[in-house]
Amino acid sequence: MHSLHHSTWKRAGILDAIMNSTFTIHRYDDLIFLFVEKWCPATNSFVFPWGEATITLEDMMVLGGYSVLGESVFSPPGNRETEDIEKKLLKTRSRITSSKARKAGQGRWITKFMDSQSEIEHEAFLAYWLSKFVFPFWWDTIGRSVIPIAVHLARGKKIALAPAVLASIYKSLTLLKAAVNAAKKSGTEECKSGVLQVRISAPLALLQVWIWERFPSLRPKPNPVGQNVPRLARWHKLKKLATKDMLFKLDTAAGNFQWRPYATAVGNTTICMDNGHWE
Repeated sequence: MHSLHHSTWKRAGILDAIMNSTFTIHRYDDLIFLFVEKWCPATNSFVFPWGEATITLEDMMVLGGYSVLGESVFSPPGNRETEDIEKKLLKTRSRITSSKARKAGQGRWITKFMDSQSEIEHEAFLAYWLSKFVFPFWWDTIGRSVIPIAVHLARGKKIALAPAVLASIYKSLTLLKAAVNAAKKSGTEECKSGVLQVRISAPLALLQVWIWERFPSLRPKPNPVGQNVPRLARWHKLKKLATKDMLFKLDTAAGNFQWRPYATAVGNTTICMDNGHWE
């Protein structure tokens, strides 16, 4: 895919984001929920004893590789050709959904399109990428709403994914905060067991990387990376620190919080990786 569509991805502003998807970020829910407790839906920010901070569009660009420029993710089809391709993809999705699995699973989608030489294989790949990494859907399904975006991107049309991804993170944090508060108030079994089921569609691994970038006392030692290597590579396959006093470190982080972590490492924001895979 990379060798065939590299130039199209670059034109569409998603090359960096697709390459970032090849890194493995181990997500730790206990760390995420520590910050959910600090989330304020009214200001879309984390409120600490020493001040407020939040994840921003800059983080979406530097860590996610998403573009802040381009058309809206809600842009309608441009012409008859794109409409026809959307219909073909939606038809395939419906067929998979009506199978025994009763859902448009990503595994079945890959089996259907990968190495199929289909005229819409590229669009199908982008729909898979969007559903798995950008707007990760519940139960690993192909989201109906990402198909029009995939069709636009496959034509090299630049779409402003950064604002949409940031909005999804804000929304997910708000949903999680509401669920935690409701569980505490009602004293449900989920709250007692520490298990909460909330359907979200956001790459919360990016939030964890934001935490590691900003809070030195909460992060593992970053991987050394050279120039022109994605910033996200610093956190590839790293495991969290074994610490029992995360809340204390968070509440007393005023002196070492990194307000501008990217200011001294601008060179790391350019991608030159060549290991993207369909798989």
